[in-house]
Amino acid sequence: MSASVKVKPRVSARKKFLVGGVEKELFMSFSIHQKILTICGGLDEVISSFSNPVTQMELLVLTVLGRDCPIYTETRELYDLLDDLELGADEATLILDWVQDFIVDFTFAQMQSLGEKYQKAANQMQQAQKESTST
Repeated sequence: MSASVKVKPRVSARKKFLVGGVEKELFMSFSIHQKILTICGGLDEVISSFSNPVTQMELLVLTVLGRDCPIYTETRELYDLLDDLELGADEATLILDWVQDFIVDFTFAQMQSLGEKYQKAANQMQQAQKESTST
């Protein structure tokens, strides 16, 4: 039972944006993906939490800085990190849209894959039951 199901989200995990006037390729690693879900409180909250200004700042800083994102303990530190990025409002909106689209697409692709695995297992169990009752 080593058949692997490939999960292919429609939204690319890499995308280029202008950050501080310089084109930068951002990468949505699995680690960042999981941190975003933690910040937002899970998939159910992803859409609504994007309207929270502090959450928006956290997501922008985390997504743009990636592994280089320092640990911050106060909102003031978050403001400073965001200021250092020199993001315009339009570019920040584009990044947040990409993050949201990626999270939703990736999660639904995982759910679809899980559903396909479940269906395959159910079919195998049904076939096994038919074979056991016919003998």
